[in-house]
Amino acid sequence: MAGRSVGINFNKSRRFINTINGHRLVEWCNQNSPEKSDELMENLFHSYFEEAKDISTTNELIDIAIKVGLNEQSVRDLYQSNELRSEVLELDQKAKQRYRVSGVPYFIVEDSNGGRPVAFSGAQPAEIIAQVLEEAQGN
Repeated sequence: MAGRSVGINFNKSRRFINTINGHRLVEWCNQNSPEKSDELMENLFHSYFEEAKDISTTNELIDIAIKVGLNEQSVRDLYQSNELRSEVLELDQKAKQRYRVSGVPYFIVEDSNGGRPVAFSGAQPAEIIAQVLEEAQGN
């Protein structure tokens, strides 16, 4: 419906999950293979929003990492440790304070033209979310 106008076919069977390990993977990728960060994010979003995959599991995250060309053993090592856990939680806390986040889901969308990010609560009608995504794309 609303997501289709921006190329997203939301799968209604997805469920709410803990995303800390996904955020750890993104942060690890930003530090070690920044050229693959966008592709990783696109695959994470596609897996969760369109395929309703449980991206809280390390096996699913490792599969996505491999798909975008990240080193499998390095990602396994990440999940066999607490590496980046405290850093991700600290970044999360700082973002919550900066944007005055008081509930979830909460989205921060970067402007494709380098403008100021747009932030909004996910407790919005799909049409509003689609409008924000279109504006962030510069449409």
